[in-house]
This record gives sequence, C-alpha cells and structure tokens, in this order.
Amino acid sequence: MRDPLLAPLAAIAGGILAAHFLEFDPRELLAALAALSLLTLLAWARCRRAVAFVALLAACLALGAWTAERRRPGPPPEIQAAAGEILSFTGCVA
Repeated sequence: MRDPLLAPLAAIAGGILAAHFLEFDPRELLAALAALSLLTLLAWARCRRAVAFVALLAACLALGAWTAERRRPGPPPEIQAAAGEILSFTGCVA
C-alpha cells in the first residue's frame, strides 16, 4: 500500500463530517469505539486481515465523530433583562 494512513485519515474526517450534520451521544460513541477496537484485535488475531481493516476504519469513523462531539460548543449565553432596563458591560473582547 502506497499511502497506508490515507484510509484511516479519510475515516476520521468522515466521522467529523458526520458529527457536523448529525448529533451523537459521546458515551455511545465511546462504547462503539471500544467494541470496534476489540473486534479489530480479535479479527487480527484470527488472521482475518480484511475484517480487521474494515473494523479499524469503522473505529476511526467513531473516533472522528467522538472528537467532534467533544469539541462542540455549548449553547450561547442568554441575558435575562427586563424591557427598558439599561445594561452595562465591562471587559475585553479578543
């Protein structure tokens, strides 16, 4: 194989892209990552290289989605102000 890291990189990028459009639960992604990693090791130990490669790519996909979910920003803050109330803010915007 000429570029051995291209397929895992594409799978991680696909997971990030999927998490951009869909919302996942990080705990479920961790469980999927653990299960797919065990499946990869089991298939590798039993000399099923093709199954191990596909399971590894699926684990990379789950890893990319988990990474994107962990970095997802929270909801924007809301200011509770009564109508007509004057608000004063101090601070630094970077």
